[in-house]
Amino acid sequence: MELTVKSEKDNPLFDRKEVTVQLDRVGVTPSRKDVLETLAKKFGHKESIVIDKITHHFGRKSVQVSAKIYSKLETMKQTEPGFKLARTEGKKDGGKAEKQKT
Repeated sequence: MELTVKSEKDNPLFDRKEVTVQLDRVGVTPSRKDVLETLAKKFGHKESIVIDKITHHFGRKSVQVSAKIYSKLETMKQTEPGFKLARTEGKKDGGKAEKQKT
C-alpha cells in the first residue's frame, strides 16, 4: 500500500493532528488493523492513533482514511468516545467491557 497525505491539520485545543490520507493499490478494503499499522509507520506510535473513517469507492483501487493522531494518551482517552477507541483497537463489543469495569 502506498500512502499519500491529502491533508494534515494541527488542532492545539485537543492536542492532536487530524489527517486525511489515501492508500493506493489496494484490492479489497483493508482492515483497521492494517491501516493502523500503515499510519503508525508514517506518523509514530499506534497507541495514539484513532481511525475515524475508511472510505473505499466502487471501482477504484484506493482508500481514503480519516484519522486523529494524539500526542498524549490521556487526552485521547478523555476526548474520544469509547466505541471509537474499541473499534480502532479491533474489539467487537464497542467498548461495553470498559464501561462495565468502572
